[in-house]
Amino acid sequence: MSARDRIWDLVARSCMHLDSEQYDSYLALLDESYEYTISCFSPDLRKEMVLLQLKKDELGNLLKSIHNHVHLPGRLFRQASLYSVEPKPDDRYAAMSYVTVTYTNLDGASAIFCVGRYHDDIAGAESGLRLLSRRFEMETRDIGTGCHYPI
Repeated sequence: MSARDRIWDLVARSCMHLDSEQYDSYLALLDESYEYTISCFSPDLRKEMVLLQLKKDELGNLLKSIHNHVHLPGRLFRQASLYSVEPKPDDRYAAMSYVTVTYTNLDGASAIFCVGRYHDDIAGAESGLRLLSRRFEMETRDIGTGCHYPI
């Protein structure tokens, strides 16, 4: 399997685990140094806004208690398309994927929730690839309240 195919598999599995709310499986894909950020550019402020920024242990704590929080009733479905993979020194890669997230409410009606790009830093190892960091750069600036799931 090529490095690009292995990276695509990692990105796809991260989306599938989040979609099915298999948070332990999702967390297993992450390096111990993992950092997760959701950001978007504000034309009003003319700068990037950081909406969520967590380390792996903080993300794990959030996911353990997420059903105790006010959240959207229904499900999110992530569709990622891997666009670029750039090799880095020390068996690392930078990958960028376009992402569309669809929200389906409890009545079964679906709508686009948000769109953006994953900017992933990935480390390769004999035991498999792992995510070092993910920045989800949203194009959508208004996702409403009650959503603090990883995108």
